[in-house]
Amino acid sequence: MEDPKPTDERDERELVIRDPAVIADIRELSARTGETPARAIHVAVEQRLRQISAAPRSAKEREDLFRRLRALSEHGTKNKLPDATSDHSFLYDHDGLPI
Repeated sequence: MEDPKPTDERDERELVIRDPAVIADIRELSARTGETPARAIHVAVEQRLRQISAAPRSAKEREDLFRRLRALSEHGTKNKLPDATSDHSFLYDHDGLPI
């Protein structure tokens, strides 16, 4: 029987996960989605890549996004209707459940 290849000689398509918490998370994700573990990992990685690709990358991009969000917030505050409220308690009963 052949000895396993040293880490640096392994097939680059191979991925070994030894962290029990990661393995448990993969199994849970797979069970909840009904996907194979490989498919669940693939979808999760794709989603994460899209998420970080959409995020501002540079300090200038983050500052620009912050400036635009601040301007939007200020615009909303200036144009708020006089009777506008964020109190929606009338929609819920005394236990906090929707009426």
